[in-house]
Amino acid sequence: MINTWAERLRATARTSFVGRDAQIDRFRAMLDDRDPARVMYVHGPGGIGKTMLLRRYADIAEAAGFPVRSVDCRTVAPTTHGLWASAAASGWRRRTVLLIDSFELCHPLAGWLWQTFLPHLSAEVRVVIACRRPPDPLWAADPGWTDLLRVIALPWLSDAEASSILDRHGVPPASRHRLLRHAAGYPLALALATRRAPPVDPSATLLGRVVGVAPSAAHQLALDVCAHAHHTTAGLLREVTGDGGEELFDWLREQPFIEAGRHGLVPHEPVRRHLDDDLRWRDPEGYRKLHARIRRHFTGRLRTVTGAAELPIVAALTHLHHRAEGSGPHLRSWPHDGLREEPYHPDDRAALMELAASAEGPAGAEAVAFWSDRQPEAFHVHRHTVTGRLTGFVGCLLLNGDDDASDTDPVAGDARRHLRDTADLRPGERFNVVRFLVSPQRYYQPSPATDLGILRVTAQLFTTPRLAATYVAIPASADWHRFLDYFGFTELPGLHQGRRLYTHDWRTVPVSTWSRTLDQRVLDGAAPWPPPLAVLTADAFTQGVRQALRVLDDPVRLAASPLLRTRVVAAEHGDPVTGLRRVIERAAAELGADRRLHDTHEALRVAYFGRRIPYAVAAERLGVAESTFKRRLRAAVDGICRSLWQQELDGMRP
Repeated sequence: MINTWAERLRATARTSFVGRDAQIDRFRAMLDDRDPARVMYVHGPGGIGKTMLLRRYADIAEAAGFPVRSVDCRTVAPTTHGLWASAAASGWRRRTVLLIDSFELCHPLAGWLWQTFLPHLSAEVRVVIACRRPPDPLWAADPGWTDLLRVIALPWLSDAEASSILDRHGVPPASRHRLLRHAAGYPLALALATRRAPPVDPSATLLGRVVGVAPSAAHQLALDVCAHAHHTTAGLLREVTGDGGEELFDWLREQPFIEAGRHGLVPHEPVRRHLDDDLRWRDPEGYRKLHARIRRHFTGRLRTVTGAAELPIVAALTHLHHRAEGSGPHLRSWPHDGLREEPYHPDDRAALMELAASAEGPAGAEAVAFWSDRQPEAFHVHRHTVTGRLTGFVGCLLLNGDDDASDTDPVAGDARRHLRDTADLRPGERFNVVRFLVSPQRYYQPSPATDLGILRVTAQLFTTPRLAATYVAIPASADWHRFLDYFGFTELPGLHQGRRLYTHDWRTVPVSTWSRTLDQRVLDGAAPWPPPLAVLTADAFTQGVRQALRVLDDPVRLAASPLLRTRVVAAEHGDPVTGLRRVIERAAAELGADRRLHDTHEALRVAYFGRRIPYAVAAERLGVAESTFKRRLRAAVDGICRSLWQQELDGMRP
């Protein structure tokens, strides 16, 4: 019979406890000496269930015949005397379990705890410490504590465990998906979301309980950056917040809801989601600016690295879109702890052929053999980090207009013919074909291996000079339409050797414009693709520059220029007519900055910049013969045409 409120609360907690089987097994092993440990240190952010776990430990210990002594650091003085007095208030027995909760409130006493307090306890005493912060590294590394200390980072609840909680609260199946996504395995969030009365805001309560109040506006901004970015470094914080990046980074690293990952700091997913949603609701304009700053930072970083170092940076860029409606299930699995990417080596050929035959049959294996021999640099393999076994690969071909090898492969050949029929390659331009993405166990399905392949392809989009277009070949049985449509790829009619071909022309929608449009889709929910830019031949472009110079002071006639829809003009912000005039004036100024071309620039300035005068008068002003003036003017115009054409081919930096 339950006689007190305390007994009733404890009984309710006991019946509502879910999961934590591994942690309970370890505790039982410590009680019955299957594990020689005497201290268990459980850490995790507020609301993850440490207190509930300690209550469960108390029930298990009492059932096993151990007296239990509980200390809640929220109710004791944070001094050695206060902690000792609370722990020893009822005296000690040899077989005792001591449970210390909320130890973060007494954390300054950590050194005293493990150096003085715990060593003086009887060897029969078992101790469990629950804290938001992990233990002192010196304690965990102390050889004397190797067998006596067990450190447990309390994980989030699994989907099955979270669903069990919703079952016990009578949540109807139709509502569970939303609640599971909202809580993301966070016990406190689940509890708040299932409360019937009084109504609460689970997000606000979770932030208040777990995160608390940031010490300053700069600290709050650091939290916002950490929530929105894939991973946070001191460099990112310096760029976004200004001075103090190192200090803010160190402060973030101390927070119990933030982990130190391979590439930077990463918040626990439920906290990340709630922090990010809170900023988006609280300051929409600030959210947009933060998003743009983070994208610029990682885009800039991508220009400074090569090879496998590109992948975490590309992952950071794609992460900015992973919650967008329409982006599909891909790009959710990074980091890929079980896989690593390596450049293809001829020694991998046999394993590559085996994977290709398994996934794509004889015809696919034949195509892989052809391209891996002809263009080995186009292949990157995925290797298991423990066994070293090759588990998959990606093949992204990089081709130019003179490469006749595409005729041997019907899929690459169809891509080349489509490009020739629409807007053919210009001098120096290349196109790529995502020809192979092989992971036999999850063939063209969402998986870490598939994500690695997508990241490699995306890196090539950002780093390949003069990339004109990309083609993606997808088996007809794989449903990638929604994913590729979201990212601006158009499906070509028909099947191509049993595959669907999707394409994007980077000359008509450059990478920089593509990135900004995707940003709008993330921030606003939807955004149309801008009108495509023109793809002019060299002759048409040069003729357009010459004509624009002749009407530079006439906005009406300049508005008819075919150059208004070129990449070099689209890179300018604002009115296209003003932008065209600006790029021509800038090219002329660069010409004049070269002392060797001073005379040439003077001819250009007199002829086209300012009030128009006859060539004979212009030559007289410059003190040269009219034929000399015309020769210098032709040289100046040719120089401007070459400069702007080079910029048009190179395109805009993302």
